Amino acid sequence: MKHDVFYTLRKQSPWLTISGALMGVAFLIQAVYYFIFRSVVKVPLSELLIYMAIPMFVEFFWCLMLHVFPQRTTTNLGITACLVFLVLMGHSLLYGNLARTMLAVIVYLSVVQLVVLVLSGRFPYKLIGFAAMLVVLGLRILIFSYPVYVVAKNWTGLITREMPDLCMLASICCIFGAIEPHKKEEEV
Repeated sequence: MKHDVFYTLRKQSPWLTISGALMGVAFLIQAVYYFIFRSVVKVPLSELLIYMAIPMFVEFFWCLMLHVFPQRTTTNLGITACLVFLVLMGHSLLYGNLARTMLAVIVYLSVVQLVVLVLSGRFPYKLIGFAAMLVVLGLRILIFSYPVYVVAKNWTGLITREMPDLCMLASICCIFGAIEPHKKEEEV
């Protein structure tokens, strides 16, 4: 039996606030790093685009979608989540390790499909989407963050490269707490 459900965002949900705050933290980390600790003029244009300009634009747009736009539909958030995952896939292409890059791209492609299906109402099980995002976040920490940054004691890379990506993933994860299902009304 097909469930026909659509999700709406709960107004004044603390999950929305947390999601926006996490994207704001990612935005702030990138802004502080590139505008205060590094000279923007001396940074290569490709690095500025990949690690600063495009991610900051997507993070800012996510916050606008959550808190400013009056038509905050979950379908629009699903499309914006696709942009976030595109940024994360772009970052994964620069890992330098082929196995980790392939794993990241495959996992991100799978999860973005699930996120879009849940937020558009085609797959009415938001807890599965939440659990999948938690698994991806956990895998990202265990496979990518811990061995590359913590074990190697690369604290600058952890804060400037990895923390914004982790904040973006956690922000999308929080959206599942802010949505509530409604049955679609039967068309007569």
